[in-house]
Formats: sequence, C-alpha cells, structure tokens
Amino acid sequence: MFYIQDRKNFDVKIQAPFVMATIRALRSSIFKSTPEIQRALAIAAPLERKYDLSRTDLFLPALESSYAILEPLSKTMLTGTIRRVGYELFSQVVAIAGIPPANVKTAMGIKDGADIIRTICNNYSQVVIGPDAGALTPTATDNRVTVTDTTWCPCQLQMGVFLGGGQMTGLFRDTAVVEKRCRSKGDTVCTYEFTL
Repeated sequence: MFYIQDRKNFDVKIQAPFVMATIRALRSSIFKSTPEIQRALAIAAPLERKYDLSRTDLFLPALESSYAILEPLSKTMLTGTIRRVGYELFSQVVAIAGIPPANVKTAMGIKDGADIIRTICNNYSQVVIGPDAGALTPTATDNRVTVTDTTWCPCQLQMGVFLGGGQMTGLFRDTAVVEKRCRSKGDTVCTYEFTL
C-alpha cells in the first residue's frame, strides 16, 4: 500500500539511479516471472528509453517513475513479493555505486547493525526529495534500533531494503526486524524495531 494523501498535489522526486536500482531489483527478483512484476517491468521500459537513469543530477517525479513502476505490486504485500524487491534493492544500489559486495562496510563506513540502519535512513533523504517525501527516522536504545517510517512507500518495501542491507553486510538476519505499527492497520506511522 502506498501512503499518498493527495495524488494531485503529491510533490516527490526520486534520483534517477535509484529508479534504475528499482528496475534492476525487479529484474533480479526471485518473483520476476509473476504477472505483477512483469507489469511493473513493462511500465519501466519506456522510462529507461526516455531518461539516462545513470545521472545523479536527474530527479524524476515519483508518480511517473517509482510509484508507477511499483504500483502493480501494491496488492502483493502479503505474499512477500514487495519485501523481496526491497531486499534486492539494496544490492542494486550498491552495484550501481560501483561498490563490490565484500567492501560494502568499508566503503560506507559501517561498523555495526545500527550503522547500516542509519546509512539507509540517511540515503533515503538524499535520493527521495520533496515536501511529501516523508522520512525514515532511526532511534537507538541499547541493542535495539527503531525506525519510524513516514514515507509514501509501502512499509514492506522499506523493511526489505533494511533486510537486504543486513544480509549483505552480515550485520543482522531477517528475523532481526519486527513491525510494531503500520499505517495500513490505522496507525499514523509505520515503525520497525530491529534487535541487534
């Protein structure tokens, strides 16, 4: 589910390489042959022809890019498809940045699980901009980090990105995260708690 109050006035732009990473994540997904992902890739194809998605200075309107691409998956959250796309998204962002998987921690200055969570939260605010972008806000206490998600993106996608980062760096497992609150269940924000 996407969290967009008013589509007419929705003002969010996404950095082009992040859109490219989303497309690559769909192509590398274990669910790539499903009708939903095939529809998403069909939507993505004209964007790839129209824009140079490698340009870091190019920001595309979210409704015409990432939202449009991911919209066919919005009804598949319960199957885990959209979480798995998020999982793949982290590795695609790393690949586009030219970072070998074995060097992710060094290249990104990551020492522990809390660092990877903070890095992902900070990167979101750099690649997704605009008054309606929302934020991923981490709060650390002892061996836990809670992320408050006010973004427009499906929470399952966001959790998948964190899990992909944890897996690639070896800093936490898929079982490390529990969703505590969810807007699709009537909460005002989504929150995820990581046990590190």
